[in-house]
Amino acid sequence: DITAAKAARREMKEMAVFLQTMIDRMPNAVFYRGPDTRFLGCNEAFEQAFGVQREDLLGKRVDEMEHLTEPLRSEMQAEHEQVIADASHVSRETRFRFADGRDHQVLYSLGGFRKRDGSPGGLVGVMVDLDPLKAAESALGVAQKEQVAMFETAGVGIAFVRDGLIVRCNHELE
Repeated sequence: DITAAKAARREMKEMAVFLQTMIDRMPNAVFYRGPDTRFLGCNEAFEQAFGVQREDLLGKRVDEMEHLTEPLRSEMQAEHEQVIADASHVSRETRFRFADGRDHQVLYSLGGFRKRDGSPGGLVGVMVDLDPLKAAESALGVAQKEQVAMFETAGVGIAFVRDGLIVRCNHELE
């Protein structure tokens, strides 16, 4: 029935728009590739991070992506091929040059998957920019050192009390 086929196509288009919108709202860079390692799409965070347009990347393999440097392109191409072939997962911290010209520390994760018939389906990748977290950790470390210095050099006795017990005190209180 032609009407049912049109309705099914319309539903599929609506689902594709829904899925792309959902992926675009994710704050981390997301990309996906087909079984031949060719780029199928990404989200807005990926475009912003790398200063690229998804339309310009469609159909390209990693080794054809100009926003990445050599030998990174060749290494990533081989890795993508392996992840897709094995339907395996890879996750590691690494560095990527973003569109702002700086190298960013990222958590880089890939997951290969299979189609229903068991053949390779492609992969999904996610990159989480760790720079804000690393900056917060560094600021926390500085604040902790300052707190210890003030605690130890205070001219008055200070104690930390937990459940009625002194758990720590400075030299002045001792």
